[in-house]
Amino acid sequence: MTSKAGHTFTAGPWETDNSWSLYGEARPDMMDYRCNVDAPVPFIENEHGDFERVETQTGAIAFGRTPEEAQANARLIAEAGTVAHETGLTPRQLAEQRDELLAALKEARDTLNGAPETVGLHAQIDAAIAKAEGGANA
Repeated sequence: MTSKAGHTFTAGPWETDNSWSLYGEARPDMMDYRCNVDAPVPFIENEHGDFERVETQTGAIAFGRTPEEAQANARLIAEAGTVAHETGLTPRQLAEQRDELLAALKEARDTLNGAPETVGLHAQIDAAIAKAEGGANA
């Protein structure tokens, strides 16, 4: 486990094998599909007090009304766990950081506005702003 910014996150990368199973009662309106999200754990203590390397442990279970929905939810959870470990930040903290950086970038662009020697920089700033405001699809 890694601790950054006061948080402890299970090491990544988190993964899912996209397999699924039915979970719930035998009534169609009460059944959910589930998909495991695995987080690697480097060592575990065995019954003799020795440490053995293990490949993964289940870090979360994703549910969905269809196998595809459960798999998509599992991929999202795996990505969030991996990024949290890599950055030391929760998804909410990353969103807040992005908003602050975007505001600072816009202010820098406005401060530089009109200076002929910054034309190339303006293009880079505008492209970065467009990408940030466009989300993952930009």
